[in-house]
Amino acid sequence: MHKPRNIPVQETLLFISILTAVGGYLNAYSFYTHGSFTSLHTGNMAKMGISVFQGQWSEALMVLIPISGNIVGAFLAELLRRSCTTRHPLIWQKVSISSEIIALFIIGFLPVSLPNILINWFLSVNAGFQLSNFRSCEGTVHNTTICTGNLRTVGQYLCTAVITREKSAVTKLFRYAAAVFSFPIGAGLGGIATLKLGGYASWICCIGLAIILYLIQHSTDSQT
Repeated sequence: MHKPRNIPVQETLLFISILTAVGGYLNAYSFYTHGSFTSLHTGNMAKMGISVFQGQWSEALMVLIPISGNIVGAFLAELLRRSCTTRHPLIWQKVSISSEIIALFIIGFLPVSLPNILINWFLSVNAGFQLSNFRSCEGTVHNTTICTGNLRTVGQYLCTAVITREKSAVTKLFRYAAAVFSFPIGAGLGGIATLKLGGYASWICCIGLAIILYLIQHSTDSQT
């Protein structure tokens, strides 16, 4: 996946790698502060099914709540995208990242005495919002808050690189893998930061998102 010449800023390797690292960071943050991952809803869906069939209704409700948060986040992202389509194409991305920064800043202020399920719902809304707003890395479908589909794509690109042995295929593999494996890097940093800062560690994500906001603004300025 060598870099195309006119690739949109929101699909560049740097942009998506930072955003994917933020996704990993927030999963570690939610795990250490509130005991669960906020964007890994395949496991939550499985747990909900198990709980329902075993008659454990309270357990089913506990996992349904963060699942609903993810759906609400995706709904809000689509609503934002539709409302901004008639304006500059980067307007909705700027609004999206700005909204994330505000949300994570507020979450850092929330008292730890609040129920975990409530905080996890807000974090799941944020994860669904981010996942829906940014879906591509240099022309390849990419998820910034979950990894399963991304790892499948790495495997496909690895096969192509091994079979063809073309330099372009190898470059494509390594560039995409760099974006994918920024997720565990972000998770590692998130774990360290959360152990040291507690709930306030959500503010660190605001720095990464601010860099992304700068990239969007810089791209907007260069187009005017």
